[in-house]
Amino acid sequence: MELFRPDLRGDFLYMDLDTVIVGPLDDFEGINRLTILRDFYRDGKRLKEGLQSSLMFLPESQRRPPWDDFTVNPALSMALHRGGGDQSLLEPHYIHSADRWQDVLPGQVVSWKVNCAHGVPPNARVICMHGKPRPWQVGQFFNLYR
Repeated sequence: MELFRPDLRGDFLYMDLDTVIVGPLDDFEGINRLTILRDFYRDGKRLKEGLQSSLMFLPESQRRPPWDDFTVNPALSMALHRGGGDQSLLEPHYIHSADRWQDVLPGQVVSWKVNCAHGVPPNARVICMHGKPRPWQVGQFFNLYR
């Protein structure tokens, strides 16, 4: 939640630590609007669409509402969102206003579990590991950890 503190200035491109960059990020440079991942499992086809917070572009002007929501009563907020974590808290604020990375940069942001069963797709630039395996457990696949 610290990303949403109102005293932090500027816009942020945020990536979880288990996000792997596998190609150039040139196309990401032009993104200057609230953009969040569509949850890879709740893609709107089988289940109600959801958000995933492992890759977000967060303009300063749009970060305050989740912060205010959380800081009113942090303990209650954590209890209410225990099952869904920060994504559960962010969804009511951003589900209707945020662009989705999968729409803005089709094929460039993928899930290891959902999209890489037969290898990394050729246009992939970012792979979200979200859970296990961890990046270092498949490092030889990426040729990143020599």
